[in-house]
Amino acid sequence: MNKELDAYTMLLANKEAQTKGEKLPYTKQQFNETNEGNTSSLIFDWNLSLPTAEQFTKLEHSESRHCNAIAMAHWNIDLPHAEPYTKQEHAAAEGCDKFEMQEWNEFLPDAEPYTEAEINKLQVSNYYTTNKITLTIDEIWRVNMEASNNGNKLPYTKKEHSETEGCTAETMRFWNECLPEAEPYTKEEHASAEGCTAEAKSLWNLVVSKSEQYTKMEMITNKTVTK
Repeated sequence: MNKELDAYTMLLANKEAQTKGEKLPYTKQQFNETNEGNTSSLIFDWNLSLPTAEQFTKLEHSESRHCNAIAMAHWNIDLPHAEPYTKQEHAAAEGCDKFEMQEWNEFLPDAEPYTEAEINKLQVSNYYTTNKITLTIDEIWRVNMEASNNGNKLPYTKKEHSETEGCTAETMRFWNECLPEAEPYTKEEHASAEGCTAEAKSLWNLVVSKSEQYTKMEMITNKTVTK
């Protein structure tokens, strides 16, 4: 393991060099040898933000830590030139439930779709909207996503989402990324959330580009300046 340098520093340095048209100071191998570099989210970040660098393969991504159904879907959606995951691989991944199948069909129209029999036509949002029962953070996300995909009003607000156990920096990023019609989380709310690491801030800048961005210093020091 490369203990002297961390993956976030390498990624930021490579991005800066790429912007300036300079040779990238760190290689894929050096990045992958760090403790953080062998996670699916950072491998995805490397491929997406450093197109001139040696790319990670689908196999390397699939064997990295935390590679689940959501990670596979984002790989297919945002890295169109990479080898895509198949429906069968996605179906076998951790976290592939009926909602993930619906999103696969929605955002990957050229991929092999899940059939109605496989999805089983989950009818949850109308029930939860009517009864307004207490849901987990994942259930709130999925119910809102189904309502959004069907062009309906979101049943749950940002306040309800933020007050639910399990609301982390990652769930806030997904909220802003995939529910543009909802009230967005601010950078300050994201910074104070559980799990807001340097990696989480890097992904916020990469994926939630319309929101206020973290500065390079905030990511390196893992401190956020409040205005």
